[in-house]
Amino acid sequence: MQVQTVSILASAPISFIHQTKDGPVHLLVKAANSGWLALYWGSRVAGTWPCATLAQANENVLRCFRNIYFAHQCSNACGPVDALAAHKSDDVWGMIRDF
Repeated sequence: MQVQTVSILASAPISFIHQTKDGPVHLLVKAANSGWLALYWGSRVAGTWPCATLAQANENVLRCFRNIYFAHQCSNACGPVDALAAHKSDDVWGMIRDF
């Protein structure tokens, strides 16, 4: 991993929605009592992982997305979201909870 990538991964929690052929796929990293949570969900799959650092949580959600949607090409519909409410609208798995 390059130094520049490390600084990006550690700079801010990821909050991103990809528009895929399967529908929206959410990548969300949020602070938790014991560190950070990496959350990933779409219509086909969902998962969450506790992580010790922000960089680890960011890398986990990015790696998960790359592994499943390796051929995805972002469009103008893909992008970061600032509000947690943007994720809640598609949270059919109940991934967003208070921790």
